[in-house]
Amino acid sequence: MTNKPTVFNYADHQRALERIRRLEDMCRKAEAEIPKWIPIDDRLPETDEEGYSEYILLSFSNMTLVRIGQYREDDEGGAFYAGDDDETLISIGLHVNAWMTLPEPYGGEDDV
Repeated sequence: MTNKPTVFNYADHQRALERIRRLEDMCRKAEAEIPKWIPIDDRLPETDEEGYSEYILLSFSNMTLVRIGQYREDDEGGAFYAGDDDETLISIGLHVNAWMTLPEPYGGEDDV
């Protein structure tokens, strides 16, 4: 068996580089879309005119589970609430330390 010399094909090389660039762009975009935890010391969720944030994912300093909830503000200040509860999380002994936006809901086969 003889070894054939490798022939450099410029067009194949360019196509491979373009595929690599597209993959790098896809990875950067996907990474940018992944929600990140935001410590409450850095900032609190934005609220609408009525003082309600969107639903967010909440992390706790004294519990390993996470919850979906809201941040609500009024004239006396703000607090975190689980789901649609009217009782603040701090009143039941849960200390929120960070939050993040929720991912987009599942959209069917196109999301797989």
